[in-house]
Amino acid sequence: MASYRFLFLLAVVGLASAFEIGTINKYSYETTVVVTEKCGFDSDSPVGHSLKASVHLTAIWESPQNALKRLLKIEILNPKLSVSTKSGLKEHTSELDKLSSSPSYILWEDGSPKKIFDDPSEHYTLRNLKRGIASFLQHRKKDQDTREIDVSGECDIIYKIEGNSIRRRKGNCVHSKFDKNLSQGYGVRSASAVHQSTVDCEWKDGKTLTASKCKSTEYVKLYSNAWHRPSMCVDERSGLVLENTGKEAKIFENKDLESVIEELKKSQVGLEEDTLETVLVINEEKQKKRQLKSTITRLEKDLSTESLATVSSVKAFYKLLPIIRTSSAEEILQVLKNEKFVKIMPQILDLVAACATKNCLRAAFEYFDEETEYNLLLERFIISLSILPRPNADFIKQLRETHSSWTAESHRTKVVEKEDDTAETHTTKVVKKEDDEFLEKDREDLVESSVLTTLGTILNTYAQNSAIADAQVVEETRVYLEEGLKKCDPESEFCTLNYLRSLRNAARPRSARVFLEYALKGGKNALEAVLGLKNIPMHLLPPENQVELLKVFHQIDAYQDRSTRAIAAEILLKQHPNRSVLKSILKSLLDDKDAEFSAFLASKINHLISTDPVLRKSIIDILPDKDINYYLTLAQNGQSSLFRRPMVALAGTNVTYGLEMEMLEGGMLKRSVFDVSFENAAGDQSLLSVGLYASGLGAVAGGDSYEDPEEDSSPTAGMNLGFLDSYLRPYVFFRSTSELMGHAWSGTASEQTPVLQCILSFSDDEKLVVLSNGMIVRGQMRGVLSADAGASAKISLWNRNSKSLVKNDASLLVRGVVTLDAGFVVTQGTIQFSGESGIDFVVDLDFYEAPFTTCIQMQHPDITVKFDIFRSVKIPATDYELKRTKRRIFSIPGRSFAFNEKNDEMCHTLNSNSES
Repeated sequence: MASYRFLFLLAVVGLASAFEIGTINKYSYETTVVVTEKCGFDSDSPVGHSLKASVHLTAIWESPQNALKRLLKIEILNPKLSVSTKSGLKEHTSELDKLSSSPSYILWEDGSPKKIFDDPSEHYTLRNLKRGIASFLQHRKKDQDTREIDVSGECDIIYKIEGNSIRRRKGNCVHSKFDKNLSQGYGVRSASAVHQSTVDCEWKDGKTLTASKCKSTEYVKLYSNAWHRPSMCVDERSGLVLENTGKEAKIFENKDLESVIEELKKSQVGLEEDTLETVLVINEEKQKKRQLKSTITRLEKDLSTESLATVSSVKAFYKLLPIIRTSSAEEILQVLKNEKFVKIMPQILDLVAACATKNCLRAAFEYFDEETEYNLLLERFIISLSILPRPNADFIKQLRETHSSWTAESHRTKVVEKEDDTAETHTTKVVKKEDDEFLEKDREDLVESSVLTTLGTILNTYAQNSAIADAQVVEETRVYLEEGLKKCDPESEFCTLNYLRSLRNAARPRSARVFLEYALKGGKNALEAVLGLKNIPMHLLPPENQVELLKVFHQIDAYQDRSTRAIAAEILLKQHPNRSVLKSILKSLLDDKDAEFSAFLASKINHLISTDPVLRKSIIDILPDKDINYYLTLAQNGQSSLFRRPMVALAGTNVTYGLEMEMLEGGMLKRSVFDVSFENAAGDQSLLSVGLYASGLGAVAGGDSYEDPEEDSSPTAGMNLGFLDSYLRPYVFFRSTSELMGHAWSGTASEQTPVLQCILSFSDDEKLVVLSNGMIVRGQMRGVLSADAGASAKISLWNRNSKSLVKNDASLLVRGVVTLDAGFVVTQGTIQFSGESGIDFVVDLDFYEAPFTTCIQMQHPDITVKFDIFRSVKIPATDYELKRTKRRIFSIPGRSFAFNEKNDEMCHTLNSNSES
């Protein structure tokens, strides 16, 4: 055993001083790259290329002060390209045959290449190939987990040594030259590029150890986090085998490194020092010269409003996006001002928003510069900006400055009006009240509301991209929003609610104190405040906030809306409070004065304990207590309820739907929230949230339904819409008895009214991975979502019933491309999935007599999702190109979704009455 250990120590010391001075180590080298749908080389129809060459590796200098520090000369001779054909890989002529390769020099120290000296005029693929071979031979003296730099960048490395065999595994590599602004923050809408590499080397005994054989296998897998299949894999396999040796005529002795390099430069003038990281060259695909205006004209039909939520609309948008991103501000402005495009101008503005380059934003703001009154197109443009997948700091600053200038202009206008009208005190007060009315149609209301919600949403999106997020920009914007909230006139409900909604979208943990302050005051602001608290990740909420939340729940110091109380309880329960807080919440279920609130809260608790085992155990431990009536606590007779159920599970993603129904005593609907969410390993994301709310309808309905004591007596109804975690301003159906009656008698509400129509950038992500052979894999994931949401309501005062319909239609296209462009050969793989879907949300209400009957139904039609896979390899400047295509269709049958038993009973009652 002792002799074995001694030999092992000699071996690891020898590894550090590998490669004998003056000996030419002659290797055969081969590397093969293929693109496949499933990772592995067992594909029946591989598409890719292979490179063969002779490699000479020679130690030409050893440091007089350190025997472990050497300079290695590396040469690539007679490289040949082979490409896929129907009968397998075959050698093919290419520009590679004409390329010349000069020697490069690697500074080797203690088993690791530290830097490289090479000629920048040499073709980048050959330069990178030599970097890859140097990384091939990188080793350590013992088993080790570390992080080090090689051809792929800075990587996590695991070394495993067994005798003279070394295994080197790497992953999680980051290239220092890659522009991180091109990548989204990790989430459901982003892409993932999984990279794993394994290199096994055997070292031959001798005076100094020499690598006798090395082989590597690795893969890069690109997929959308929203839907893991189809995926695209790049598989790489390389081998380096020592064939024989020779003697090098020119070696350097008793010289320092600087002198050696100067000597080498006499014969290689262009020699420059560089890092071992691959030379990053991104060859953008040469687009055919296409003018923005002419392309829009050709795709005008697909961009029409009638084509929204169809696959043709997202495909047209996808084609236009790269064109507008390379267009000048002048070209874009000419399109915006072109009267021939008036009918499709909303969709063009969506395109400009998704583009988000400096030229696009400059053209858009110049186009809207003269606007002083409410403009539907301006609001739509701002809403589209809120869904940007990767906003940058400059964009956040620009939007903040735009809002600040508008606010200052609005303030100056109001001051002038006040000075002009001082004599008419009563009239001024009336006008001021009308100006502050919630969601009044002028620039200060609708547009500013959308600017604020957009600013909050993009701040959250930007902050989640930790690779680029500037903490100072995030903090400055949060403070800007909170300072704006402080400046709101206490009588201006509009101002306060909009700033709270913006902070809710921003979801900054430091805003928790602000939310609590407004929650404790009660009223409508309190509901928005607790929704803001709910939007902050639970683990980032300080536990000391539980005292204030308990005050909100128990209505201490201020009356609280039941929705506010229920959300406060939900936040408390998610924080796993102590036993006394839990008992306090459970005891409230015994209060029979408000059966609907108790029923709704009980539903919330049942849902939470079904997903949280810790909370479940805590509550089960408390239920047997004497002061907690087990039966009454769990058994509630109200109609209010909450639930969440799976909609579809496929390819690593669960799509779920949920419904919250808050009823008033007597059967009147108070508030309902329906949402569809993605859930997978990348996180959770709300795809769509539709909330309906109503108040003050008891008198109109003629019933004695319970009304909240501080609720506005004026009949009010509307819809709250959330889209991809961006909560938009409310859409108000009516705010008074006269508006309600006007809709009822004229029938205007029965017409389908657009609420959200847009084409958005769903994904815009880019990844870069360098293979062990030095070849660059560029992964791009682009997604486009087209949506058309609208609402209608048929009201019959004669029959005392109503029917509301919310239609949500959408289409989605996601396309991922992996490209290996070596200059003389291009291998590419593309995955694409596309489809159309829709969800209809119907609410029937019969208020002929108490108790009222409410039926909620939801359904979606048949869904067809198309999966396309394209793979190709081509040699530029030749006629060679190989393409392979695979198509699949996946069908999801249409269905109606079951809600709770009470809702089913009411739907059965309404259907029976309509048939009789």
